[in-house]
Amino acid sequence: MRSSLRIIWLLQKEEPLAFWGGLFLAFLPAAAGIALLAVSGYFITATAIAGLSAGAIAFNSAAASHIRWYAAIRIFGRYLERVITHDATFRFLANLRSGVFRGLVARESNGTLSQRSATALSRVVSDVDQLDGLFLRLVVPLASATIITGLTLVILWQYSPMASIALGAVQAAGLTVLAKSGGHRQKAHARRLNAARDALRVRVSDLVRGRRDLSVFGGLEQQRQAALKAVNQLDDAQEQTELTDMRNQAVVSTMSQVMVAVTFLFAAYSYQQGQMELKHIALFAFVALALPELLISIANSAGSWSKMSGAADRVRSLLTVGQDSEALQTARSNSETPVFEAGNDALSLKDIQFAYTSKAAAILDNVDLALPTGSRTVVIGPSGAGKSTLAAIVARLQTPQNGSIQIGGVELSCLAEDKLRATLTVVGQRTQIFHSTIAENLRVAREDATDAELWEALAHAGLKELVEGRQEKLETRLGEGGLGLSGGEGRRLALARAYLRNPEIWIADELTEGLDHATADKVLASFRAMTRGKTVLMVSHRASELEGADRVLMLDEGKLTEVALPLSDEIKGRLRDD
Repeated sequence: MRSSLRIIWLLQKEEPLAFWGGLFLAFLPAAAGIALLAVSGYFITATAIAGLSAGAIAFNSAAASHIRWYAAIRIFGRYLERVITHDATFRFLANLRSGVFRGLVARESNGTLSQRSATALSRVVSDVDQLDGLFLRLVVPLASATIITGLTLVILWQYSPMASIALGAVQAAGLTVLAKSGGHRQKAHARRLNAARDALRVRVSDLVRGRRDLSVFGGLEQQRQAALKAVNQLDDAQEQTELTDMRNQAVVSTMSQVMVAVTFLFAAYSYQQGQMELKHIALFAFVALALPELLISIANSAGSWSKMSGAADRVRSLLTVGQDSEALQTARSNSETPVFEAGNDALSLKDIQFAYTSKAAAILDNVDLALPTGSRTVVIGPSGAGKSTLAAIVARLQTPQNGSIQIGGVELSCLAEDKLRATLTVVGQRTQIFHSTIAENLRVAREDATDAELWEALAHAGLKELVEGRQEKLETRLGEGGLGLSGGEGRRLALARAYLRNPEIWIADELTEGLDHATADKVLASFRAMTRGKTVLMVSHRASELEGADRVLMLDEGKLTEVALPLSDEIKGRLRDD
């Protein structure tokens, strides 16, 4: 509930005029609809009574003009309410989606994101989409129903207190039943529905992205069956939601009939006691018929309340992380610019300590490291020793529990994000290539890069001839994950992208891992040409990547020690020749 209220408060804060204006405009057509039905019934009854009496000629027909006004207000008011509230909601959801994405990025940076990419996508897409009904289908109709019901009861109290109380009691009972549909049982069902939706995204994502490997190794049918099973589970969960909605609609329909009957009986009793005129009985009956219509929208959304509440909880947690990250970036915005001078350290680490959890053993235990400007350093060590973690910490993709890191004399924790990324870049075995053109993939690094600069970067990466051979050249569209390029070509495209930034510090995390010997040599040649005169930190298992290194360091059991050059046979034995 708190998370939902927080989301509603954010909407009111961002779109105050549309929020309160939308509530007012939602109130007008709803009130006009009840007045239209009530006055119409009253007018018809009064007309019939007047026609039976001698006062037919003197009958006051002012109610007829009221009916026309109520009809016009109902039509145009509802149109304006839909336009204003939907427009405000869509703008708010766009901002909300950006905030959720910032939270996901922040969690990835501090190492607390333990979700698969398909699940993370669900947070950005499905959870935010579910919140569109929070204001439109719950807050607006619930506020309108509450206010209009209260005003109606106050007005009807003047004619018959007993009938007014009966009408309010039945309306309150209906709201209570609808509220129960969002109870603990429905919350558990909402969690199952969310889990089923996430499972389907993961299964389909695995099937699509791994279809070639699955086909080669005979696992395609098994994965297809897993996806179909997830579909069936989601269908079962959605069927339960539809049953809840149907049950709520049945409650509203039944309540409408009960309300008419009870109100009519009490109104007739009041007439018998001389407390009201005959024509007022019709007024009460038609009001009783109209009031439950206010709950139809609530009934359609009450079964979804638990899903909205769960989505609000997840979105709020990500928004909090994103806001903290944004506040930190704002605080860093006035940081100093790193200075790189010959003879000074471009990068220095002191007493770095890192563990993935508080109970886990330290991956890095009081590690010290200094990289002089223009030096080339290679870190080797057994798999799982923490080499990639060290590279991630230097790139501020992970946060150490203790220690100090300085880049160009500026504390890493205080360095503005744009200055850090302009100063340092990371290239490695995982290259992010988007489903877009080659030019757009390169301009991720620099939006203002000219075509000539793109060709220069491709030439340094050894890809110029390849791209020139494509029919659309720079406008050649690549598939998801770099489909259309080989593994080595993808690495070199990432190098070209990094070259456009022209950073002072390059971090290479197992740059040639997974490549054949010939391709690895080409990638290494491109990398060495690009980083000539720059400060380089390489993480490697391969002997070929150590060529030209000024220093070689061994990371083992959390400790970083320097290895004497030339390498001993023992150290060479730990490296791969491929």
